[in-house]
Amino acid sequence: MTSRDKIEKRDACELEKRKAQLNRKPLKFALFFAGIAILLGAGIDAIATQIGGQLQSSIVTEFFVNPYNLSYNEAVSRFSAVNIISYLILPILPFYKALSDKFGRKPFLAFNIIMMGIGMALCAWSPSILVFYVGYTITVFMVSSDIQIIYLYEVAPQKKRATFYGFVKGTGAFCIILVPVLRATVMGNDSTLWRNVYAVPAVLAFAIAAYIFLVPRESEMFLKQRVKYLESPYEERHPAKKKEPVEKKNKSGVFHAMKHLFKEKQLFWLTMISMVFAIGYMVLVAPFVIIGLVLLIWKVKDTNGVDLNTIGD
Repeated sequence: MTSRDKIEKRDACELEKRKAQLNRKPLKFALFFAGIAILLGAGIDAIATQIGGQLQSSIVTEFFVNPYNLSYNEAVSRFSAVNIISYLILPILPFYKALSDKFGRKPFLAFNIIMMGIGMALCAWSPSILVFYVGYTITVFMVSSDIQIIYLYEVAPQKKRATFYGFVKGTGAFCIILVPVLRATVMGNDSTLWRNVYAVPAVLAFAIAAYIFLVPRESEMFLKQRVKYLESPYEERHPAKKKEPVEKKNKSGVFHAMKHLFKEKQLFWLTMISMVFAIGYMVLVAPFVIIGLVLLIWKVKDTNGVDLNTIGD
């Protein structure tokens, strides 16, 4: 079987699957179930975003202050500087989000929340600072993708998307207060119990992901777009690299999205404005990041013999 035959067979199987999903009997209260999934996703996303900052004092004390006899301010400085590593993988985020164009919004949302749960579970376990940073990095990456917003735009009625979006963001903002509530309830006056605060939303994340897998359905908009793509000629879906380019109306992916961006003037300028704000933010923050890294390197070995390479041993 040739490579083309394998691809054709794979695409035919997916086309049959997507058509079956699209032609299923409409689910009663489908919008309600999808809305619950989006609200739960936004809630756990907000909690995962804020929990690290709310527990920073306890984490810094356990991993930096107590073992190495550092002052709290110096410990926070080192903790914040090393935290920058967690943001270095964010440039691959557009490529990660583009995978939802192939695999679907609903399963990708569920996968995203599962990974949030795994990240927070690692933070809850964290026998060392290195394990904590692995869990923290996973969590930071997953909360940055906002897959629930993509799902929202596709399942919400077109004339009410702004209302739905505002309600979802408001719910997320409200859920932020659950972090200090958990801290007061689970930790009390014992700062060493901070891991339990991570454990609760980790378990909730797995439960929410199970609900998303089992109850709501894939968005009809995604299914129609995917079926249209899979029904297009093979040469359009998988154009040869060395041949004349064919029309790519149904292509998806980061690079095709960038081409579309330059063709649509309104979208292009909206993107440019967003980039100006983002660059301005980076210009303001970058000097402090650089100073933090310089201080970290300069003080990596101090009079107490603290060596960053030994942290977590």
